[in-house]
Amino acid sequence: QAISAGLLPTPAKSHYTFNLRDFARVVQGMLLSCVDDFESPREMILLWTHELSRVFYDRLVDSDDRSWFLDNLKELTVKHFEQPMEALFKDFGMNCADEVSDDDVRYLLYCNFATTKGKRTYKRVTEVPALQESMTQYLDDYNQISSKPMKLVLFLFAIEHVCRVAR
Repeated sequence: QAISAGLLPTPAKSHYTFNLRDFARVVQGMLLSCVDDFESPREMILLWTHELSRVFYDRLVDSDDRSWFLDNLKELTVKHFEQPMEALFKDFGMNCADEVSDDDVRYLLYCNFATTKGKRTYKRVTEVPALQESMTQYLDDYNQISSKPMKLVLFLFAIEHVCRVAR
């Protein structure tokens, strides 16, 4: 409700239309995870933060709207979970300073292709170099069977986008 009231569509932001379908996408994203992958309820709060960020934050086009969203997200984590977002990010080694910033939210990544072996579950990426290696392996596998191989460089920004699109 707060996002629908606080971020109204304008001619420059005509895509700022939020409804219950967006909330359903947050729930759907959380249902991609497996209960066995969580060691504490705090990890579920981090997943909730990630899903809200992917559904709502990624659609915001200017820094004022992004900071408004982050401020509201911080208030919600304290109000509903009694957890300050800063402490939550620090506890999970997200390297945030005194306050959670845009970069901290950007580097909060979840995917189900972080490893090439074992069970593929939707969980937090803790080691980006390992994810990059895994994605390179998937790309190499594709290039071996394709008649038109893709010569891509998987830098951090590209990895972030693949994680967002693949969810």
